[in-house]
Amino acid sequence: MIYVSKSDVGRLREENQDSCDAFCIGNTLFGVVADGMGGYKGGSIASGIAIESVRRLVEAEYTEAMSESALLSLLQSCFVLANSDILQRSIKEAELSGMGTTMVLSALRPGRALFLNVGDSRAYHIVDGQAQQITKDQSYVQHLVDIGEITPEEARSHPQKNIIMQAVGVSTIVTPDVYTLDYRGEPVLLCSDGLSNMVCDGAIAAAVEQNGADTAAAGRLVDMANDAGGTDNISVVLMQNNNGNAGDEHE
Repeated sequence: MIYVSKSDVGRLREENQDSCDAFCIGNTLFGVVADGMGGYKGGSIASGIAIESVRRLVEAEYTEAMSESALLSLLQSCFVLANSDILQRSIKEAELSGMGTTMVLSALRPGRALFLNVGDSRAYHIVDGQAQQITKDQSYVQHLVDIGEITPEEARSHPQKNIIMQAVGVSTIVTPDVYTLDYRGEPVLLCSDGLSNMVCDGAIAAAVEQNGADTAAAGRLVDMANDAGGTDNISVVLMQNNNGNAGDEHE
């Protein structure tokens, strides 16, 4: 098993408001990417709280004997806990009011993979030389695509592409979208929009296919986003549960 996380401030931002993590429990890999928002310090605090909440709950409650439905319930609870933790912090500290974060969360087991997301951070399945997008952005621009107002190509450069329809930590209820798929050990990528807005799916797939789901591939993806302008923070988690020996790499 391979899992690596990497986050970079990019070329234009002064602060990195992204957070990411990847870890292994038994034969299951967990990965999470959060892209914070909320002004100076708020975004980085919100994304950091979300990441910490996920690991705390999963490490406390996950067992390999869990059924898929029980695992899904646990992952949904991660969003509830992160939402509550962020809200409580923003209530205690008035200067953090309104902070929130996107979040994409994944669990990879031999044979099956689960994905949940809120906002526009994404999950990709790298298979047969293609980066297949698993999650759908919870964004205004994606809504326009869904109703036929604009094309996917127009969405990439739409002036309102940064507007998301839901975030973790900004209201009392959070509802992640859920995706599941049969999984045969291929690379999986989780990323913030600092990557997906700057690098096309084909280039993402090529970088992972060339390097594998390791530190070199994660670094290459970050470099590609920066070379394209680096207009936002960039975070990537690469995971591959091929049922081999576990490796752990973070930057």
